[in-house]
Amino acid sequence: LWAEGALVPARCQHHAGCTCGVGRVGHIRRTGHFRGLAARRRRFPMSAGPENGTALPGAPHLARRGGELLLEGHALTALARQHGTPLYVYSRGAMRDALAAYQRALAGRPHLVCYAMKANSNLAVLQTFAEAGCGFDIVSAGELARVLAAGGRAERIVFSGVGKRRDEMALALEAGVRC
Repeated sequence: LWAEGALVPARCQHHAGCTCGVGRVGHIRRTGHFRGLAARRRRFPMSAGPENGTALPGAPHLARRGGELLLEGHALTALARQHGTPLYVYSRGAMRDALAAYQRALAGRPHLVCYAMKANSNLAVLQTFAEAGCGFDIVSAGELARVLAAGGRAERIVFSGVGKRRDEMALALEAGVRC
């Protein structure tokens, strides 16, 4: 995501665009710069934003308006004040759009797009993917229980990995998972 303060107008002794003027260790600590950052920025412009005429990564769900960073129209600073930090805020729209891109690419072919539970087992995230018809890749009975609690359908679950206990395999088969 675009980081507040990642762009500064002048040069310092370490990196183009930095005005910190401190020694190398203080510079890295204060700015987060490290060797190779400039090359990565040219290839992957993390500092994109409306200020320099480009869209933020995550657009249109993530936007900056009047200096405020918004996710799906909600001010992130206001959410942090209301709920405290650290706070994880996810875009349902971005998740649905990402899934839809895979579904469109595979249209007309037999397929099952599965969300890997190990990526994020948050129930709201799982529910979003379940409501969108996504399958799930799980590796344990605990993950099976979370997917089912979030509304995932057993026939759209793939139970993968090695080292399964007999009781886990029996539970998965009784629930009706794919394999």
